[in-house]
Amino acid sequence: MMETGSITAQPDALRTASDQLAGCADTVSRLRDGHEANPPGFARCSPHIPALQRAIELLGQNHDRLRHELGQFSESLFSISQGTRTLADTVDHSDTVAAVRMNSLTSTIQGNPEGGQR
Repeated sequence: MMETGSITAQPDALRTASDQLAGCADTVSRLRDGHEANPPGFARCSPHIPALQRAIELLGQNHDRLRHELGQFSESLFSISQGTRTLADTVDHSDTVAAVRMNSLTSTIQGNPEGGQR
């Protein structure tokens, strides 16, 4: 599994962005909701916006990678499921064949006038 650019490979970048933005949630909400064009604290928070954008990009890449890897995992599980079902069907068939052969052999032995002994 590739980890380049993933959350597991970039925890420090995400933690740094989180720390930088910890006090900016209200400011970002005010900007997002359009209540104020230049809310208090914006000057303090604005330098951290590129870090937030990068963190969001990393999360998006990780999301895409995770979806891809989960898709492959799902396909593998489906393949294993089909193989297991085929194996179960084969075992059932083998059991049936073995039972038929055993019944045939038992009938042959019982039908032998010497009682199956030579």
